[in-house]
Amino acid sequence: RTINGRFYPDWKLGGADTMRTLGGIQTTKGSLKYYFGVYDKDKQLFMALDYAAEEVKLAANITPDENFKTMLQDPEGDPHIAVATEITGLPPYKVDKELRSAYKACNFGKIYGIQYFSLTKNMYRVENPTKEQLEKGKHASEQYDKTRYIMLKELDKKSSAIKYKGYLVNSIGFR
Repeated sequence: RTINGRFYPDWKLGGADTMRTLGGIQTTKGSLKYYFGVYDKDKQLFMALDYAAEEVKLAANITPDENFKTMLQDPEGDPHIAVATEITGLPPYKVDKELRSAYKACNFGKIYGIQYFSLTKNMYRVENPTKEQLEKGKHASEQYDKTRYIMLKELDKKSSAIKYKGYLVNSIGFR
């Protein structure tokens, strides 16, 4: 509706008249999706937010690694394919679903400090990796460490600060 030339939306945000949302849902793929409805007297809209690769995006926010930030700013880009191409040297169109999945494990695992043996298990989805898989996993881990050195160093600093102080202050001063 419009009053004195200003537009005032006439809708409720929430899953019910009580304004409750429908809640977060952890998908089988692992990303957190949050669903909510927007209601007005004429129509109902159903909206979803997908928190895909949020840890990777958060890591980019605290790092001075401009290459990493640039990689994530491409709206059509895929951070896991980008890492796979950086480490393997393959062009993006040659990164298949299996390879993307392996480097997705690398992206998330390295942010959380995973070591190459566990990373290899995650990359290949096996409990007992073969010697060849361990060599490839170690190579991927080492290349990621070299490629994302600036980001990983910054995450280590933040982690040390949290261990020392017991908290971390974000860029706008909140604990």
